[in-house]
Amino acid sequence: MKNDGDFLYMNCFQHIILIFRPFYDKITVIFFHDFVMMLSILQQIWLNENEAKIYLASLELWNTQAWRIIKQTWLARATVYDWLERLIKKWLVIKSTKKDTTVFSPDDPEKLEYFLELQQKSIKKAMNNLGWILPQLKKLKNPYMQLPSVRMYEWIEWIKTIFDDSLSAKEIIYTYVNVYDMEKHIDKDMHDEYLKKRKELKIFKKWLLIDTPFSRKHYENYDKSCSEARFLKKEAMPFHIEMNIYDWKISYVTYRDKNPIWIIIEDEDIYRIHRSTFEMIWEQSEKL
Repeated sequence: MKNDGDFLYMNCFQHIILIFRPFYDKITVIFFHDFVMMLSILQQIWLNENEAKIYLASLELWNTQAWRIIKQTWLARATVYDWLERLIKKWLVIKSTKKDTTVFSPDDPEKLEYFLELQQKSIKKAMNNLGWILPQLKKLKNPYMQLPSVRMYEWIEWIKTIFDDSLSAKEIIYTYVNVYDMEKHIDKDMHDEYLKKRKELKIFKKWLLIDTPFSRKHYENYDKSCSEARFLKKEAMPFHIEMNIYDWKISYVTYRDKNPIWIIIEDEDIYRIHRSTFEMIWEQSEKL
């Protein structure tokens, strides 16, 4: 493709772009693969595509006027001026005047490291601030427009996610569980690690267990410093799942060989009815 002012030749197989600019009488050679890689990395530190292109052009042209950057990047005039001003505010480009002409030059590329450090500090501060206002934001949400938050997992590898979520509980966890099915499907090391963390975090659990000899033996040997159990008649409430109730959440673990599913539902009304039901059944259940 050849024009009166420019000659552009692109060879995709060699990954080389040759750009001939008569106005400064030289050929600029850009290795396409490296150029794309540099663009991508610059965008990872929160420069958008136009900022990255303009910054790279300013590095190549160095102490230059805006119209040369426009030619180099093929971006619109207004776009280049707008993003140059933004790069100046980010301390990545310096604007100066020489003989009544405005010129732009990039600051030392090492400034990018400083820029990234500032972003990391800003993100950390924003995370702390968000943690403070998040409860208030949730209260502002229109209750008539609120839908339950539902997370569903279908692979055995995700089971740890369900258990780890309960380690954030700020209250006693209420749990229904079929102990036989739980031990059949849950790795003992993973369960022991979970119990250890729960003890360290001082998170107490109340269990409603199906009353079987296996369940009673399991509970007799269980660490009771952070757990208490009562028993349900197997004929009255047969089930093959585990359900945990805590912090406005209900988590379900289906202990079955085919198509197991793990679900976390977060909803105030669903939480309240399950918690109230558990407390009612708890009072009616048999102590060990």
